[in-house]
Amino acid sequence: MFIVYILYSHSLQKFYTGFTADLEQRMGFHNADANTFTKKGIPWAVVASFECPDKTAAMLLEKQIKKNGAQRYLERNNISFSLNGGRQFSRRGVMATPTKTGKSLVEIQSFFYAGMFVVYILYSHSLQKFYTGFTADLEQRMAFHNAGANTFTKKGIPWVVVGRFECPDKTAAMLLEKQIKKNGAQRYLERNNISFSL
Repeated sequence: MFIVYILYSHSLQKFYTGFTADLEQRMGFHNADANTFTKKGIPWAVVASFECPDKTAAMLLEKQIKKNGAQRYLERNNISFSLNGGRQFSRRGVMATPTKTGKSLVEIQSFFYAGMFVVYILYSHSLQKFYTGFTADLEQRMAFHNAGANTFTKKGIPWVVVGRFECPDKTAAMLLEKQIKKNGAQRYLERNNISFSL
């Protein structure tokens, strides 16, 4: 599991986006003068973080955020964050309070992702095949697939979910769905050590 994170520096009034497998360790790295760019803005605070199933998905999301600009990305997707004494947005965010030592005490606040998308992998025992898609409502989509409303999936009823990955927006979900289809669902799950049972 990898995490894409967005940091904010009050002294620079700038955002910084990156990804890591260990956010706590990476925050220690950024707030300890270990990075050429971020040492200028200590202390940095986490204002948003997104879990990704693997490194490739994290790299794609990081690239997308940097392309849009962190603040614009957060605003467009209604993702909440609080800058001490600054603007506040509404969805999922992380607040941090700088300490006298220049470190950050991070308090994570999770809110409901009203616009979140889910990439899902289904399996049909009768067809012995996988199916990958994405949706904003997995329960509704499963009912759709198992009611024979889809030309392909109606042949394999009943379908069961063997993998699901939350994405912060539709673009990230489309990129991940494309990546899974390119690798093949079973190979993707196995390569990333994601357990599933058929």
